[in-house]
Amino acid sequence: MTLHQINKAIKAKGYKAELFKGDGYFYFFGDDVDTCKEQGVYGVCHVTDLTVEQWIKELEDKMENK
Repeated sequence: MTLHQINKAIKAKGYKAELFKGDGYFYFFGDDVDTCKEQGVYGVCHVTDLTVEQWIKELEDKMENK
């Protein structure tokens, strides 16, 4: 699994956000998360540590906690 595949799945769900790799963490960026309190996903070292469904759930959780 790659960032491209995850971002393709996020886009297919209709979300305006993308997953990026930071220095030791991942984060979401885009219109749907601009006003979220937190965009980062910490404690995940590799994109393959979560499934596509889990990444989308992480995004949805961020969007619920604006």
